[in-house]
Formats: sequence, C-alpha cells, structure tokens
Amino acid sequence: MTPPAELMETIPVPALMGSTNGALLSWALTMRQVIRADNADRRELREWAEEEEGEE
Repeated sequence: MTPPAELMETIPVPALMGSTNGALLSWALTMRQVIRADNADRRELREWAEEEEGEE
C-alpha cells in the first residue's frame, strides 16, 4: 500500500523575484506558507498511515 498520490507530489520552491529587502521579505513569507502547506501534507500522511495500521 502506498500513500495517496497527492501527498507524494513535489512542492515547487518559489523563486526569489527581485533584489530588494521587500522582495526578500515577500519570498520569506511565501516560503513560510509553502512549509506550512508541506507540514499539513505530512500530517495527513501520518494520519493516513495510522488509519492503514488500524485496519490491519
């Protein structure tokens, strides 16, 4: 049994657009959103794995 396909997809890393402190701040905030989304995916994967273990 494998994890759901959507949890196995690679999350693209946003490109830094610009060379100002404002651009860096915007990129950092976007990266924080990406990490939070990735953590949510990992949480779903753990929950899925626990459900699979419980069914065996």
